[in-house]
Amino acid sequence: MPGSRHTLDRGKHLGPDRIAKRIAGVGIPVSDVKAATAFYVETLSFRPAAKELEKHRAALVLPGTLGERVELIGGESAAAGSPSFRLIFSVPDLHRTAARLRGLGFPVKQSQGEVVIQDPDGDRIVFIRETPTN
Repeated sequence: MPGSRHTLDRGKHLGPDRIAKRIAGVGIPVSDVKAATAFYVETLSFRPAAKELEKHRAALVLPGTLGERVELIGGESAAAGSPSFRLIFSVPDLHRTAARLRGLGFPVKQSQGEVVIQDPDGDRIVFIRETPTN
């Protein structure tokens, strides 16, 4: 319930050293991007996002006001050998995030606008720069 002790306590025990405070979105593999987009927009009331999560990937905004987004990843990405699932966090400073992740022993891939690590299955955990429209 809004205003309850549980709600007010959310996120207060994660510690000051957490890398990100919020999930910006997820990337979901789909076999047919056009059909999946129609489903998410027409059935679940998602809407096209004004800003992409990852470069050159269209995103949809979840209903509500928090701005979390979903990107639909077509079969061609999986065929090209890229990981299938993406968990995307927004952070204020990509360079600091990359340094922290390296300090924790993660192999970090850094490109313009994102920092990426992989889980044991090859799925990507992506960190993008926080923006006011996130």
